[in-house]
Amino acid sequence: MWDSASPEEVQADFNRTIEIEQTNDNIDQRDAEAYCERGTAHYNVGEYDQAILEYNKAIEINPVYHKAYNYRGNCYYHKGEHDRAILDYNKALESNPYFAYAFNNRGIIYYYKGEYD
Repeated sequence: MWDSASPEEVQADFNRTIEIEQTNDNIDQRDAEAYCERGTAHYNVGEYDQAILEYNKAIEINPVYHKAYNYRGNCYYHKGEHDRAILDYNKALESNPYFAYAFNNRGIIYYYKGEYD
């Protein structure tokens, strides 16, 4: 679907998916997922700071959204902020102790840091 779309077109599509009213009564899990998808669109084109802002919004809406923590951790990893990434992977695992991606990502950082225990 997006194979021929530019990053700007993809982002515009994600932007259109989010129409959140200003009251908390209208915010739900779908909004957190939409912000997470917007973050992923930024991540995929190397816009890690913008992606982090989108993941922050998803986490604000749903503080136990393990995927948003994991993806934000990936951004920190790519920015070289490994300790912050580990904190996010830990938070993802607190929310979902069976989320294998967070275990894998955290393990990769520990490996690169030479922390094998």
